[in-house]
Amino acid sequence: MAQHVAVLRAGPKAGAEPPRAGTTKSTYHAPPTQEGWLAWATPNGSTRRYYRLVGSYLVRYADEEAARGAATFAAYAHGTEALISGNVDRDFVADLENRGSSFYVYTPTRTLTLYAPDLEAQRAWVAALRAAGEQVYDAEELKAKATALQEMAPLLLDQAQRQFKRMHQILASLKCTGYVVQDERVKSLKKGYLEFQRAEYEDEQFYGKLLEDSSTSEPRFAKAYCVLRSDQTLVYGSSEKEAKANPEGVVSLNHLHVVLDADAIEKSGDMVFSLVTPLRTFVVRAAHQVALEEWLKAIIRSTAKLDDKGNTLQALNELQEMDATEGVDLASLIDDDSGLDAFERFVASLEDKKTKDVFACWRLCREHKDASEFDPLEFADTSVLVKQLEKRLVEDFLEDGGRLPSEIAVDARKECIAAMYPHGEKALPVNEVRAACVAELHALAYDQFKTTQDYKEYCLSKKDLGEPVEEGERVLIYTPKDPAALKERLAKMPKCSTKLKALDAIKNGSGKRVYEAWTSLKHSTEKTERVMIGRDHKCDVAVDDDKRVSREHARIDSLKDGRVVFLDLGSSHGSKVNGKTVSGRVFLNAGDVVHVGKTDMVFTVIPSGTANPLR
Repeated sequence: MAQHVAVLRAGPKAGAEPPRAGTTKSTYHAPPTQEGWLAWATPNGSTRRYYRLVGSYLVRYADEEAARGAATFAAYAHGTEALISGNVDRDFVADLENRGSSFYVYTPTRTLTLYAPDLEAQRAWVAALRAAGEQVYDAEELKAKATALQEMAPLLLDQAQRQFKRMHQILASLKCTGYVVQDERVKSLKKGYLEFQRAEYEDEQFYGKLLEDSSTSEPRFAKAYCVLRSDQTLVYGSSEKEAKANPEGVVSLNHLHVVLDADAIEKSGDMVFSLVTPLRTFVVRAAHQVALEEWLKAIIRSTAKLDDKGNTLQALNELQEMDATEGVDLASLIDDDSGLDAFERFVASLEDKKTKDVFACWRLCREHKDASEFDPLEFADTSVLVKQLEKRLVEDFLEDGGRLPSEIAVDARKECIAAMYPHGEKALPVNEVRAACVAELHALAYDQFKTTQDYKEYCLSKKDLGEPVEEGERVLIYTPKDPAALKERLAKMPKCSTKLKALDAIKNGSGKRVYEAWTSLKHSTEKTERVMIGRDHKCDVAVDDDKRVSREHARIDSLKDGRVVFLDLGSSHGSKVNGKTVSGRVFLNAGDVVHVGKTDMVFTVIPSGTANPLR
């Protein structure tokens, strides 16, 4: 059999390579004799690429627009039907017919099994490959290949039948033991767009590489529609229809490990993560933090039946920790007693004398601030204590040779020294010195402190877990710019839950009645109810008269336990709650003001038993 394989895989003769453009390898300018999308099987499913037959070389490209690709010499080709002869199992024949668009391509190093979109395309590819071979080999060599295939066919057929029977035996055993449920319908657990990084990698099926444009070092991401299925697979394609019917690729979630790119998430805000499978790693980017969290939760649900759940839950917890530790500034942290204790322990563990001296100066300034706030009527010695602290500050830290480095708070320290001597009557600008120390500590040590467990525990202890809102009708209210136009649009949006309400007692400057847009938020103890905010008319709260509002800007979730959470969905211009920017999610209370684009909305609750203005 090895001799037959050698005949089928015989390499090209000298001069058989297709013409190249310039000196760049794998760039071919000769017109292709056949081109189109083909797929091949991988351990994780199937992968599709765009192929062109140039001369006798089969060139694989990332897509139709790619200028460069990986080439391999196609020595011989034939369809699946060439193997079938004699007494063959009917189920096996039916299986081959289901895969009738497959064909075999022999290269100098291996045999490839490729899949065309249909039987007509398969026959066209085989004919084109055979015709290309006739340009390279003479009649005697082609006859030798045909003879070799004829002699090999029974062996290949027997091997394929044995594998087919073995797989059916394994499947039957799994069904008997309950690992595979018969006729179980595959369901879609989550759908939506993700971006896959298109990086260079060595492919299992070819000895070439996907070539990237060397002019850029930035990782490139290609958008793909993904469907997470209940059979522990993630399929993706250019659209939802493509992903379901003819996916470009399949990711097996069995033995999956999820790894977050902490640097990208924390520094640039890009929600990049890796799906690590035993044979390949997929680098993926989600649109925003909420989307990443929901994909991770869906993966956990999909893999719940597997013994090996990987570390998806750990990755989700890590992401939520990042969210909890985001936006805590040093000044606020050390003004809080528990935060100060954590930072003081961290500074004590350092060997850097400069950081310790700056912190000691800040600590003395903090004592001065606390003493200055004492009530003189209750503490008679307050002024004496303040003067003593000021003297220590100047002598120990601010004078020439003091512990505070000379480049810190230059102007403030001069004022302090001038105010202290000779009379000591003028107030010292201690607050300016304290602020300068905070800025220096931030530059010297805060990034390092944020990596400690003490910092994470402090942030988690301060995280707002939300409280259930009071019983009643939950309502989101905002004032539209053009009530008449909104009323006309709402008439064409039957699914939108927003209604206009006239305020009888209030009129604007021109004497016209003021209207408000009220949206009732559903609540259930059985499931989470969601309300979408955005310019898209499919949103529950359609704010399409504000151009700074994204198509799907934000969402409000009413949780089963009574809490209400606001989530920014990666909007272009961001969101705020009570004036504070929201990067991920924040819990709402009655009376909170939500700011999206240029529109302010008030979240309120109409108590139970009160007449509902919407009815």
